[in-house]
Amino acid sequence: MRRTEEPLAKLDAPLIALLQEKELDPKGAVPVIVRCSAETIPQVGSAVVQSGGRVRHNLRMLGAVAAWLPLGSVLDLARQEVVRSMELEQEFAVA
Repeated sequence: MRRTEEPLAKLDAPLIALLQEKELDPKGAVPVIVRCSAETIPQVGSAVVQSGGRVRHNLRMLGAVAAWLPLGSVLDLARQEVVRSMELEQEFAVA
């Protein structure tokens, strides 16, 4: 899998903040949504597992993979060319 060199540009602000805080253990898993094309979901899922993470859901209609990923592996995964963007999965409520 080819790599790109601008991983921070693919991350949302809360995920960047979590990386910069350096308060969590890099081996600690965080819930992320990895955006990609629907065709590359299997590749992204494999990359998540190779990075020490665990795929929770393949979101084919959204072109995304929901996963638990070690914090220390976030930038490496973001460097993968097939990864369009990554965001910290956060809980929300509908009013």
